[in-house]
Amino acid sequence: MSKPRDDRQKDLLLPALDQIIDMGHPLVRLAALIDWTLLDERFSSVCPTGSGQPGLPTRLVAGLFILKHMHNLSDEVLCARWIENPYYQYFCGELSFCHRLPFDRSSMTRWRQRLGEEQLVALIQESLSVAHKTGAIGPKDLERVVVDTTVQPKAVAHPTDARLMHGAIVKLVGLAKRNRVPLRQSYLRLPSAPPSWLAAIATPTSSNAPGASSSSCGRGLAGSSATSAARLMAIRCWRLASARCSV
Repeated sequence: MSKPRDDRQKDLLLPALDQIIDMGHPLVRLAALIDWTLLDERFSSVCPTGSGQPGLPTRLVAGLFILKHMHNLSDEVLCARWIENPYYQYFCGELSFCHRLPFDRSSMTRWRQRLGEEQLVALIQESLSVAHKTGAIGPKDLERVVVDTTVQPKAVAHPTDARLMHGAIVKLVGLAKRNRVPLRQSYLRLPSAPPSWLAAIATPTSSNAPGASSSSCGRGLAGSSATSAARLMAIRCWRLASARCSV
């Protein structure tokens, strides 16, 4: 795949979008405030230079992600609304009304896997910039940021978890052995010897060895707890900016 390029042109047989929509609509005003050039530079950096089919226009990709998280839509619902909503199409950079999707729905999943921390930072910076331009947030709002950690994933074991109880038993048995305290029961889990045919099937191979990787982990917009908090901040800024544009 080569670098994305935006070669969309007006259709001579169809009216232009700016002639059939209200140019005072909140999405139209919000699109005029976004620095699409900055997002194009950051998003296009994830695509290697070479031969092949060019990627989707970066404004289309960035616009889809902003609309998806701003309105809390799934990929399926977003694609369905994009076809019937001319304001969604104008926000994503279309010049004429499209009656069918110019991309496959799976392209959004592949783009989510390509985007990394640098692209997420650019999206957050632009969301804060637009929110500041529209007056949705002020300098005082950026002095201190309060993040609700209840929505972030945490590796916390429940007190009634069987694995937590077993870990405590193992430590207590080890402590008793070091101090030579006799125990009536050691609580050791000894696996029974499997039949010969089962042992032959369970022999690890190169594909299911403990060190082998079964699948590649895609990099999405939400990874670590810090990334989740940054993503929520960007979504809130886009929603505040859209609300200010509708005033």
